[in-house]
Amino acid sequence: MKRSGSVTVFLALVITCCSALICALTESARTAGARFYVRTMADSAIDSLFSQYHEPLWECYRLLGYQYGDDGNAAQDLENFMKPYVENCGWYAVSSPTVQISKRTFLTDDGGVWFEQEILDYLKYGWINLNCTPASAEALWKQVREAQIMDEILKDYGLQSKQAVAMEQAIMRIHQNLSAQDSMKQEARSLVRNGQNAAFQRASNQLSGLVHSLPALIERYDQKADAYSMSLSALKQKHAAQLSQLQEENRTAIEEQIAVCHEYADRDGQRRQALDALDDSNDAELQAISDVQRLADETEAYIEEAEDDEEDGDGIDEDALWQSVAEAWDFVPIPHSNITPGIRDEKMESLLETILKLASKGYLHIILPPDRQLPEGSIDTSNFPSRYAVTPRKGPAADLLRVIAVDEYAGAYLPSFTDQAQTPISCQLEYVVAGKSSDQANLTAAAAEILAIREALNLIFIMTTPALRRQAHEIAELIASATALPELTILIECLIMSAWALVESFMDLRLLLGSQKAAIYKTREDWMTSMEDVLAFASTLRLPAQRLKKSKKGISYEAYLKLLLFTKSSGIRNYRTMDMIQAALVPADPDFRFQTCLYGLQTSVSCESRHLFTNLSFTRPSGDSSKGYALQFPIRTESVKAY
Repeated sequence: MKRSGSVTVFLALVITCCSALICALTESARTAGARFYVRTMADSAIDSLFSQYHEPLWECYRLLGYQYGDDGNAAQDLENFMKPYVENCGWYAVSSPTVQISKRTFLTDDGGVWFEQEILDYLKYGWINLNCTPASAEALWKQVREAQIMDEILKDYGLQSKQAVAMEQAIMRIHQNLSAQDSMKQEARSLVRNGQNAAFQRASNQLSGLVHSLPALIERYDQKADAYSMSLSALKQKHAAQLSQLQEENRTAIEEQIAVCHEYADRDGQRRQALDALDDSNDAELQAISDVQRLADETEAYIEEAEDDEEDGDGIDEDALWQSVAEAWDFVPIPHSNITPGIRDEKMESLLETILKLASKGYLHIILPPDRQLPEGSIDTSNFPSRYAVTPRKGPAADLLRVIAVDEYAGAYLPSFTDQAQTPISCQLEYVVAGKSSDQANLTAAAAEILAIREALNLIFIMTTPALRRQAHEIAELIASATALPELTILIECLIMSAWALVESFMDLRLLLGSQKAAIYKTREDWMTSMEDVLAFASTLRLPAQRLKKSKKGISYEAYLKLLLFTKSSGIRNYRTMDMIQAALVPADPDFRFQTCLYGLQTSVSCESRHLFTNLSFTRPSGDSSKGYALQFPIRTESVKAY
């Protein structure tokens, strides 16, 4: 019987094609799985690397960061974390993984924006309670900004009050010189009338000295007046833009003071005319003194010669001769000025200036509570991020939420002076504000910035409170000759108000450094000092501690420091906060540095896999796909991780 094998061959071919299709589909699925497997392997490796975060940084400050060595070590660590996946890959047949570091992001990069991000992530869990909302913080921030602008303007124009007083002191010196000339002339007349020529010559020489010194006194006034006028012009240009930023009430009050300054300057022209007349009469006065001195010497010589030649016993009339010299002396012109000095009580005015000078000198001993000691810690800034790891911020500026977050975080984790922390650096929050190299310097700088805010706000309160301003005006009238120069009275009133505001600010700082609260905006109930206290302080430099009042609605010293942080740039705030954290961790871990503290990492993983289900016997295995079907194929994946 005839047999046919066509069906068998056909079925064999069909089965072969079907098997090839099934194997190709299976291999495709396995290849896709291998790629996902490699991606999982890469992600797991980078997760394992990031799990090796710096434990003290987390335990002490709740920040996550991996202490990064170099790319080679990091790549080797990642490859080691991949080994268990390679050894147990099964049908995925993964081999020879290599890691290349594509990008590194450290906590110090981009102006510390990633440091800010870690703080924000931490705050999401509510472990720090924000003491204010962004809206209230922004309003308070604007008020503080305005107070700082006013403080700068008022301080600059307050200096004009002192320059005006210096002009009045120059006028007073001129009057003292003229008065001394008149007294010396009377004394010299008495001497020459009694025939005491030697004593007369000495007295007249002293008068000549006074006359010679008068032009210098007039020149000194001219210099003070010129400086006053130039300063007013410069200040007007300097503060024109700032004045427009102030609220109407505050701007009006300041403009009134500025107007008084210009009114006082307008009187300078009349005074200069009178002083020029005094200067012009100097030469005539000196010539007259010299003529009478010569006449006195000639008279004395004549009397001596007459006595030597006298033989007949008739004496000469010496009294008449000296009387004629005295009459000649009466014609020596002593100039007189109709300019009345504006200062009546120079001593009291000097005491007020002494108070204002304290603001630029050391006053910590005044504001420090008796039970507190000045900190003595020093800070080694040589390896701080703020010195070696500062980078510009690439993105937009920090929004208000970030600012508040960093401020609250710094307040929660960095001690300040009032915390009395037993740490090598006890004024860490003050360092973030000031950035100095010692605790005492940081405390001084932070106190100075708080003082500037308090001084401005206290001055505003005095200016807008009629009862307090009336007290200041009464003292100004005691110091100045109000009837002769009313503008000067108002200028001295400004000087008094500045001194009063400064003393009140010293009291505020005494409360704050004593862990008490001080009000931002004062009321009559919160106000602590009187003008008597100010004058007593000027004499003793001791604050009236018995008048200290705790404010129920005020804020603490730490809160004032946070307000100051609002005025700092995000970069300064971020890097200085990192400085203090690093300084606290370095004693236990000398190698810790924020500039090598990793926040994010991007890697590229390359490896190989081999085909399993398409490895047919009729193919020619080759490692080069151009020469045939390659059993090995590469797999590449990217992995990104950030804390």
